[in-house]
Amino acid sequence: MTELAHKKPDAEAERLRVEEEAKEVRAFLRGVIFNVEMTVADTEYSQELPPNTKKFLVKSRGGYSFRLAFEKGKVAGSVAPYMTVDSPYWEDFLASLSDIYKLMFYLASATAGDVIEILAWS
Repeated sequence: MTELAHKKPDAEAERLRVEEEAKEVRAFLRGVIFNVEMTVADTEYSQELPPNTKKFLVKSRGGYSFRLAFEKGKVAGSVAPYMTVDSPYWEDFLASLSDIYKLMFYLASATAGDVIEILAWS
């Protein structure tokens, strides 16, 4: 027999690998959903994300464009800096920024009655 046939997998290394994968899955499953109802067009609405948010996804339920900023007073009157989010969605990783700062979304849409859906993972 060759040397490879006699070599057994390192059980401890395999256990650690499986444990790390399970940890990543558990972290991914800790998502929180927010629905921000924007009943009036071109009006600023806000949503604070949970502490330690690592990733988020944000989209319009109706598929409309909407404006997003991280600073109050920018989106209702389209005052730079803000970002226009088009369909289907926008997502991003935040590294460790949210460990230090509160992450607040400011949102507005030209379409009254739309709902902005936010999914945040911590």
